[in-house]
Amino acid sequence: MITGPWCPSFPQWRGGEVFKISGSLQDWCGQSFVQLNRRKGGWRMRLFSYFQGEGDQDREVGDAWTEDGLWIQLRLDPRGLPVGEISVIPGMLSFRFSQRPLAVEKARAKLEESGERYLYTLKYPKSGRLLELEADLAFPHVIRTWRERGGRGRKMTTGTLTHLRSQVEYWRMNRREDWSERESLGLQ
Repeated sequence: MITGPWCPSFPQWRGGEVFKISGSLQDWCGQSFVQLNRRKGGWRMRLFSYFQGEGDQDREVGDAWTEDGLWIQLRLDPRGLPVGEISVIPGMLSFRFSQRPLAVEKARAKLEESGERYLYTLKYPKSGRLLELEADLAFPHVIRTWRERGGRGRKMTTGTLTHLRSQVEYWRMNRREDWSERESLGLQ
């Protein structure tokens, strides 16, 4: 068990699991905001939405891994990822785009080694959703590629890391002469 001022003591704490997740979405007709907070025994969700049918919500979601937390676990220690049939709360972006109620779902999780990479796969049988994450075998297990298919018959969305830099204090880089730094990140 890890404890300290930065990590409250939870008996069910898992290595890469997070304690708070938030996400917002704004489109042409309004904005929504969702936040999950880890509590003993599960997750509490607060949702504020302009969608009439959704309204504002404050409820318990249940106890499960979070998809957003699995990305962190992959970066920290892939061998600590859950495999087999697991209970998971889908990622915040997926939740907002699906416009389905946020709930714990069953998924089949698999971790494989392939060449220089780990491949972590989540398949959601009920929705037909698929998420694949590829990360380096060596620490800090940089995630190089992700692929997601939203549901049955939908096209695959992919993301690939193209540039990697050491950490920079981006909040101090706000002057015109700092614009050249964007090129080192592959930005125009």
